[in-house]
Amino acid sequence: MNKGPDAFEWNFEDVHALVQADEQHSDDEPRAVLIGYSNRNRILIVFHSPRPDNVIRIISARKVTPRERKIYENAPRS
Repeated sequence: MNKGPDAFEWNFEDVHALVQADEQHSDDEPRAVLIGYSNRNRILIVFHSPRPDNVIRIISARKVTPRERKIYENAPRS
């Protein structure tokens, strides 16, 4: 089965990935949005929801828009 653009093993390994709660899109489940680089050097945005047993449900994954890229590039890093 095709897992979408780049699959999901990539993004969660980006040490500079931005992750924040996505509270406006769901009242039924916790959701988060992540912006980060894939192992194919693509910057992607991933909307996801944690599930039991360390499973993550991917809701959407796509290349970022120019506006989203600027958010990632201009984010403060610790």
